[in-house]
Parts: sequence; structure tokens; C-alpha cells
Amino acid sequence: MDAIASYPSLRGRAVFVTGGATGIGAAFVERFCEQGCRVAFVDVQADKGHELAARLAPSASFAQCDVTDPVALTAAIRVSAAEFGPITVLINNVADDTREVAADVAIADWRKGLAVNLDPVLVAAQAVYPMMKAAGGGSIVNLSSINTVLAPAELPTYVAANGAVNASQRASPRAWRQTACASTPSLPDGRLPQGSLSAG
Repeated sequence: MDAIASYPSLRGRAVFVTGGATGIGAAFVERFCEQGCRVAFVDVQADKGHELAARLAPSASFAQCDVTDPVALTAAIRVSAAEFGPITVLINNVADDTREVAADVAIADWRKGLAVNLDPVLVAAQAVYPMMKAAGGGSIVNLSSINTVLAPAELPTYVAANGAVNASQRASPRAWRQTACASTPSLPDGRLPQGSLSAG
């Protein structure tokens, strides 16, 4: 598919996407490749990830990774940078919207949900921070969900985690300001994003 629009400033950039094997994440991978980027992505779904990377080769690279393991996620980002160059675009997309009954959620499941939906936002940003600083800047996009507004009863952990992602955006521009990074929240379901928060 031809790109809808061309963004010359993206050409040649190294991009990292979490949860990139399917769905919205895969769309990010495909579209960035269309823009001439070199895209590394991780996911737990190995078959889907390898299939997508093979189709987009040599512009895309895939590694199976459990993002709840901060050491593994950080290592995957460093390996990707060694292959494609310093990461200057980070897409924090990974998510798990498992349906639950709030009254029955075990604390271990609650923490696991936060480990998937919230923790990688910080871990991945910390991993790319030195690269973006050295490059003079970069872009971090943290995906959230309209469900933080709709708050469906069957998604207590998911809503809480995404609400925390949204709240963290208030501090992110200040936290990363010295790198000239732009930290941007997005509600990928197509409903009214909060708007970009630029740290420039």
C-alpha cells in the first residue's frame, strides 16, 4: 500500500515499537517502514512477529520479548540500536485488555496487568533516553485508550494502567525536557487524543 503522505524528516530514522506484531502496533511498523524508517519491534507473539518482519525486510526487525521483564525489554532496545542505529522514535504501544471482574481480581493479576500496560512506558523511555539525548532529541509516543474515559466495568486493571499513562504525560515533558524530546499521548481508537505535549 502506498503511503498516504510522505514525511521526509522520518526517512532513515530508527524506530522502536512495543507490541508491534499485530493490530495497531503492526500498523505503526508498516507505516514507519513506508516512510523510509528502520523499524525494530517486539511482541510475545513470535509467529506473527516473524511473519511481519519477513514481509517488511530489510526495513523491519523483530524480537520476541516479554515486556514485563525490564531487563529483557532494555536489552531488546539496545540490540535494535546496534542493528539500526540510535532509537529516536519510540512507540509505547503494548497492551493487554483482559476482561476481569473487579471484585475477583487477584493482586498478582493486577500487578501483571500494570507490568504490561504501564511499566514499559517508563522502562522503554529510560532505555532510549541516552540515545535521544546524544542525537539532540527524539519523539516518544505513549498510547492510551478511550476506555480511560468510558471506564467499562470489565477492564479495571487496564483502565487503571492507562489512566496512569495519561497522568504521567503531565510530568513527561518536564522530565525529558533536557533532551528536547517530544512526549505525546495518544488514544489510538480514533477518539480525541489529549493533544501533544512538546518538550522542545
